[in-house]
Amino acid sequence: LAVRDASGRGLVATADVTLTAADSGKVIIMNATASKVVNLPATAAGLRFTLVHQVASTSGAGHAFSPAAADLIRGNGITPADNKDLICSQATSRVGDACTIVGDGVDGWYVTAITGTWAREA
Repeated sequence: LAVRDASGRGLVATADVTLTAADSGKVIIMNATASKVVNLPATAAGLRFTLVHQVASTSGAGHAFSPAAADLIRGNGITPADNKDLICSQATSRVGDACTIVGDGVDGWYVTAITGTWAREA
């Protein structure tokens, strides 16, 4: 379940979320104790999304950004590879851990801000 806030700038999610380009600029506040996935649209230049932990995940790998199959996520020392999620480690996740990514419109996404321990899916 994803509930958009009254301002239209964010949404609170308790389940997996699929974003569209129209959601660009939104902050996704993940309010779930089990790992959930934020599915990204295909990259487009300037699209921007932020994922924030409202509660630390207690089961699964951790909350994640999941790019489209032809897209990758790079930055913050992450080895980029197409169709690999960026996951906030469940083992070390804390309330307030966050990641902001921006689309480049060609290869995928760049990490522009990050807090906590995040890694690429194996």
